[in-house]
Amino acid sequence: MVSDASAPGVSFDPATPTTYSAVELRCKGTDSARFTLRYTGTDDEITATQDIVCHDGGLLTPIAVPTSLGALTAFEASATSPDGEGYWVAILQK
Repeated sequence: MVSDASAPGVSFDPATPTTYSAVELRCKGTDSARFTLRYTGTDDEITATQDIVCHDGGLLTPIAVPTSLGALTAFEASATSPDGEGYWVAILQK
């Protein structure tokens, strides 16, 4: 999932419920970004925020997907930056 800081966000709905261990967040073109992540699983639904320093798009430590969710049935991500600039990526990892 890739989007820019002015976009409303992106969503992913796996064809079948799937267990993911983490989500990798990256951003580029700005100093920092605030991600809003909405996980919908077979057992729970959680919305979380995560602030990151962009490091010019470099790899960061993946954020663990909460295990209380069970398998994911939907995932949504959006991000904003203080200056309204930049691009971001959210990648689910099995």
